[in-house]
This record gives sequence, structure tokens and C-alpha cells, in this order.
Amino acid sequence: MAIFQEIGLIWDDDEFVIPPERVLGAVAEIEEIVTLPDLLLMMGGKMTMARLSRAYGVLLRYAGAKLSDDQVYGGLVKRGETFEQMQIACIALLGVMIPPASLQEAPASGNVHRAPKARSKSWKRSSRRRWAAAG
Repeated sequence: MAIFQEIGLIWDDDEFVIPPERVLGAVAEIEEIVTLPDLLLMMGGKMTMARLSRAYGVLLRYAGAKLSDDQVYGGLVKRGETFEQMQIACIALLGVMIPPASLQEAPASGNVHRAPKARSKSWKRSSRRRWAAAG
């Protein structure tokens, strides 16, 4: 079983795909710009557009898009939906950096008994994840 899933990205109505065996390489390149703790801080309201645009640009280019960081920045801030587009980009980066298998609950060990947690249907993921940001 692969630890990563195929990643699908949409930019300006163009679809780009990163196969599971290349996702770790994308994570390594993203981490040159922003780490997982940095992204979590960004989700808490401390987002910097330049850094987020550069990291999302790395992800798009890794998937085969021919975009500069300036173009990604412009796509994230256009149409007055800047905050929403920034959130989509952050969520996409988090989704790439955290393997779906690691989000599953680990079985309790020893004599500890835990009640299963209820999850909404939206928690379930398909075998392919997609994120679309305006471009």
C-alpha cells in the first residue's frame, strides 16, 4: 500500500496530476520554502502571500504547470477572493504534506479502550484528491 495518493490540481481550467510515487519529491521541494508547522501557522491567520505563492507554485510546477511564482501570486489575489484562494492553496499544501494514511486512527495499545470517534461523511476521501485555485 502506497503512503501517498495521486494529487490532482486545477489551475485556469487546466488539470495537473502528481502520481503517488512522486509526491514525496514534491513535499521535499515545498519544504525548502515552507514547513508543515509554518503552514499550520498560516492557517491560523499568519499567512504571507509571497511564501504561500512560492510554495504553491512549486507544487503546480512539480505537477507540470508552466507558471512563475508571480503568476501564482496573481492568481491567488485576483477577483477579490484572496482569502479564500489562500485557504485553498494552504489546504492543498497541507493535504500533500500529510499522507492520508497518517490521518487514520491508530489502534489503541495495551489495556486502553477508546470509543470510536464519530466522523462526518465529508471526512472520507476518495482515492484521488483535488484542489482548485483560481488562476
